[in-house]
Amino acid sequence: MRTISNFIFALIVILSVSCKKNDNEPFPTMKDGFGLVLNDSIVYNYTQIDFYDFSSHLVYLKDGNTFSYSKEGTFKVFANRSEIYSGKILSMSSTTIGDKPVIECAPSFFDDYIIAIGFYQITDSTGKFLNNDPRGDIRIVEALKKHHQYLNGLSCTIDTINFTSSKNATVSLVLTNNDDLNYYYLDPQKMRTNLFHYFTNGLYTFANNTDGYNYFFNKDSVERPKTIRTWDKKWLSLLKSKESTKIIVNYANFKPLSKGTYTMFFDFPGLSWVDKKDLQQDNGRIWLGNLKMKKKILIK
Repeated sequence: MRTISNFIFALIVILSVSCKKNDNEPFPTMKDGFGLVLNDSIVYNYTQIDFYDFSSHLVYLKDGNTFSYSKEGTFKVFANRSEIYSGKILSMSSTTIGDKPVIECAPSFFDDYIIAIGFYQITDSTGKFLNNDPRGDIRIVEALKKHHQYLNGLSCTIDTINFTSSKNATVSLVLTNNDDLNYYYLDPQKMRTNLFHYFTNGLYTFANNTDGYNYFFNKDSVERPKTIRTWDKKWLSLLKSKESTKIIVNYANFKPLSKGTYTMFFDFPGLSWVDKKDLQQDNGRIWLGNLKMKKKILIK
């Protein structure tokens, strides 16, 4: 009888501790896996998330879930209920960015089925990063994989940059599909450089002088689509699973560079305004986002 009483007493203690722990949990609806908390009030847990494209750091929400948050503040990223990092929620008119990850308030550059976690990498004139990007933490990857929500997406590297004259440049890129599904990407050879550069700054660099930073970039005119939501499948090419392709971008009016060593930057763009129903096309999905890369070159 005494043994049964001790068992019952121990069970009551365990249950009371368990209840106390749940009562004190700051975000009761947070679950194992990947999660986001906005301003310590709005929680997105793994049950609301379709997948996370790690190449562009876009969180795609399941049908019936939307991102329509319009209040500035802070957010926190969790992996299996552990806080990994925090960042700021900004409006599109914000002038103070800082060195932490950011989420733009709605409306953003993406439709409401996407939460875009951005990061402004600060560099010096040599291309050295002055702040660390916490978004690639392996604990986040593991939490996403637990519920089959992790995608590698695309990666891109600069193969070569050749200046054939003071203002003529050719950039060779290698775009790679790291996933088990096919992706459609913006193809500058199909779009032409002017339209391609509506979506990106393309190739650029900067140098530090007595007047401050001097930026060097392509000075050709930009061709604008009819609206910010306008796009055409004719602009896209298909990159099959685990394959790579070479992309050539030509510049006929680059701001002239003097002799010296430069760190060149290139932003490879994807579409942003795509209705969710149009994401999946024949044989593949449209890739959204932006890829940043850099390479040192010598101008003789």
